[in-house]
Amino acid sequence: MLFRSGLYSNLANIYYIKGEFDLAISNYQTAITLNPNPSWTSIIAQTMGFVYQENKSDPDAAISAYQTAYVLTPDDIDIYVNLGSAFYDKEDFNNALAVYRNALDLQPKNAQIHCNLGFLYWSNGNIDEAIKEYELAIEYNPDYDVAYNNLGVIYLDDLGQVRKSIELFEKSVECNANYALAQFNLARAITITGNKIEAAKLYQNAQNINKVTNEMDPQEIIDKINGLFE
Repeated sequence: MLFRSGLYSNLANIYYIKGEFDLAISNYQTAITLNPNPSWTSIIAQTMGFVYQENKSDPDAAISAYQTAYVLTPDDIDIYVNLGSAFYDKEDFNNALAVYRNALDLQPKNAQIHCNLGFLYWSNGNIDEAIKEYELAIEYNPDYDVAYNNLGVIYLDDLGQVRKSIELFEKSVECNANYALAQFNLARAITITGNKIEAAKLYQNAQNINKVTNEMDPQEIIDKINGLFE
């Protein structure tokens, strides 16, 4: 059974790489039915959930797959991360919050969970709680580039504290020099201080990095560069 399950799992991976997502899902499902090992089956279910969520834009199917994985390996923190994300994509914020809170019962100092909670609170307009969660994420992982960047955006766009945001964006870039969005946001903040030359350099950095990482809409960077000296 394990050998046959592995074959179907490998076949699913090949279909996924080829972009044939329905065939990938079908073979993952077959692999799940053939594999009696809970840990391995949980991994396959999580992979299938990822395909549903990221490639099929089907959060309900993703949630079902992640919940299957949870039943098999309830102590796997990655399941909580993925399940919370799927609930968020479905705009089911209450269940997303419940999942992340349950995850903290397992790992109260998990920086990623605190960062995800920060984003969830931020998206719902709860700025105070978002700041608390991002600060906890940074406390538990002082090199957490995403947490610094997101917290910087809150201070820049929601609170209007430019200097504080610059400190946070600089810390994000220090943690990850190849983080295009942090370079971009640092440029936005620097622009407000009037240093357009430095801002232009940072936007150019963001543009160069983004050509590799593709984390942003390239036109957004171009528009900022063009608008600097108008």
